[in-house]
Amino acid sequence: MGDKIHAQDLPSQFAGFGPSIDALRQILEERKRKILETYETRRVQQTARKSYEDWHETVQKMVDRGAIGTDEQFAEIMDYLFRTQTLIDVNSADVQDLQIVLNTSAAVAGAVVARRTRKKFTSLHDLKSVGGIDAAALDAKADLLVFR
Repeated sequence: MGDKIHAQDLPSQFAGFGPSIDALRQILEERKRKILETYETRRVQQTARKSYEDWHETVQKMVDRGAIGTDEQFAEIMDYLFRTQTLIDVNSADVQDLQIVLNTSAAVAGAVVARRTRKKFTSLHDLKSVGGIDAAALDAKADLLVFR
């Protein structure tokens, strides 16, 4: 009989003090997710960028340590890593590598090679000046592209 209900025991929306604890928890979880997505993912991705040869060595180490898969499966892994995680020097890559990493046509990759023969690229902005280049796609691949 001596049990009293106190305002602090009620969900805050009932007590008139703003959002409920569940709503606050959801807001904080969303903020945490965005922060981790922005900072942790970028940091991990930047340190994970490797050359094709480095990725080949990494996959080979996986096989040596017991990774199981068919040759086709390992080829798919290498293809994925090449397209999405491999650093590429725009000023020295061949047409085929540019075509794959930039996800563009052979003609556009050829135009990149022709342009760099006259004058090396110095930046992403410079690369965007090539006709047929998809600027948004380049922005998405910015962490993969180097200009040496």
